[in-house]
Amino acid sequence: MKFDFLDRSGAAARAVDQLRGETVWPDDRRIPGTLGRVVSARSADLLSLAMCCYAADRVALRPASWRRELHLRIPVADARAFRHAIPELERWLCAITDDRWRLELVTRRMPRGGESQLVLGLPDREWDAVGLFSGGLDSFAGAAVWLDANRDGGLVLVGAQSSTVVAAVQRRLAARLQRSYPGRVVLVGIPLHLEATLSRDSWQRSRAFLFQVLAAVVAQVAMARAVLVFENGYGALNPRLGEHQAGSQAAKSAHPRVLEAWTRWARSVGYDVAVALPHRWDTKAELVARIPFDLRVGIAETESCDAFPLHRHDVKQCGCCGSCVLRRQSVVAAGLATYDRIDYARDPLGGSDVARLMAYQAWQFQRLTSEAVPLLHVRWPELAMEAAGGATLEAEMNLALLHRYGAEWAALAESDASVARAVGWGPGTAEAA
Repeated sequence: MKFDFLDRSGAAARAVDQLRGETVWPDDRRIPGTLGRVVSARSADLLSLAMCCYAADRVALRPASWRRELHLRIPVADARAFRHAIPELERWLCAITDDRWRLELVTRRMPRGGESQLVLGLPDREWDAVGLFSGGLDSFAGAAVWLDANRDGGLVLVGAQSSTVVAAVQRRLAARLQRSYPGRVVLVGIPLHLEATLSRDSWQRSRAFLFQVLAAVVAQVAMARAVLVFENGYGALNPRLGEHQAGSQAAKSAHPRVLEAWTRWARSVGYDVAVALPHRWDTKAELVARIPFDLRVGIAETESCDAFPLHRHDVKQCGCCGSCVLRRQSVVAAGLATYDRIDYARDPLGGSDVARLMAYQAWQFQRLTSEAVPLLHVRWPELAMEAAGGATLEAEMNLALLHRYGAEWAALAESDASVARAVGWGPGTAEAA
């Protein structure tokens, strides 16, 4: 599939125009606001590159065979600045999407004055870190824990806003954090909405590239060297639930090795940022349990559903996707179920196919030993990306993490017989699943 972004009549080019909105497309002019910083021409090109990849990913429908061939012709102000790094970027994009990418950069002078700027409006203070902020439970918990632990630290939250509902969620949560930590946290919301007629692929695996680029550019403007991904350890590894899932069908956007590769690539094009997973060794329940007491009421305002928001008056989360199930399991295991939102279309622990698969996977994790690490890597290749072929220290730490996750499910099943029956936990679990 070919996409020529010099041709402004194409569907992908129209998608990029939508993504620009009124505040997204930066150039080399001065940003209004108290910082008075400049978004460089290189940053403008990097954002253009990321938006074009994201637009092509959304417009190109996946075939039954999953993998696509994507050839993009992208106009930038200085193609030479990125040309040396394109082969590595193509390999990285392949790793997170399973598609074959060919990126052709074409130098083209961008019009001055015809495009609006990236308006940050950052308060004039020292910013220590930039955090990706989706409005989900992990991002809220991670931000709250970071602000509580770094007593004087300044945190810039970067939120990609795919709809007005998501934007409102992010603003409410950021406001809650700002009230608890005045002057230390600010939200930079980036509108990234596409009309349904252009959004043909719902998997959106290239989002990781766009989100990381947005964070890197904001970090450069804010002079912050750390980009924080607030994902729990199990979610970062995201081990597949079934052998039918291959490659990026189990998303790898927050996988430690993927983030390390992104950091290397970003540095190769002039962005000296360190992408960190501060909760790499925490289960989601362990992360949620660390939310400061006065901020726990914000749990109900976060969203975690893959289909959020459902277009129904009474419910906004489906209750049967992996995100809903893991969310509910984590707040119950953390002892914070009374703080959770109640607008699920169904009980996430009520025995959906996904809940049963996740419980069975946890049951398997709980029974693994160090000697089974090679088997672990065969059954869940995502873990082999960490420490292929042997019981290294990292593999042992992964195993400990997965054991604790399995123990959370076991405790849940032991404390609630209805949940145990619904998810098939107990004698005969392996056969039932």
